[in-house]
Amino acid sequence: MMRGVPLPTTAAPIDWFEQSTRKHPFIEGAAATNLVAEGRCRVRSVPSRALEQHYGSTRVQVAFWDVHEQADREHSVIGDHIVVRLATTPQLQADVRRAVARSLKLRWRFLDGIAAAIDAG
Repeated sequence: MMRGVPLPTTAAPIDWFEQSTRKHPFIEGAAATNLVAEGRCRVRSVPSRALEQHYGSTRVQVAFWDVHEQADREHSVIGDHIVVRLATTPQLQADVRRAVARSLKLRWRFLDGIAAAIDAG
C-alpha cells in the first residue's frame, strides 16, 4: 500500500476534498465533505461486514471500521447542521449545491473506477 498509486478516479475526489477545504470558502468545504464524503456513513458497516464475509475477519479485527462508522454518523450530523445553519442566502445555497454536486459526481466516478478495475482483473 505504501507504494501504491491510486486510480485516477480515486485521486480526483481526494484532490477535490483537499481543495474544497483549503481553497474554497468554509461553507463549500463543509458541504463537500460533510454532506457527501462523511454523509455516506449512513450505509451500515459495509467494510466490516465485507471483511468478515469475504475474508474471514473477526469482529475484533474489523472493530476499527465499526467505531469509525459510529464516529462518522455522529459528526456528520453536526456537519449537516453547520451547513444548513450557515447557508442562509441564495448565493451560499447555490455554492453548497454546486459543491455537493461536484462531490457526488466524483463519488460516483470513484465507485465506477473501482468496479472497472475489478472487471479488468
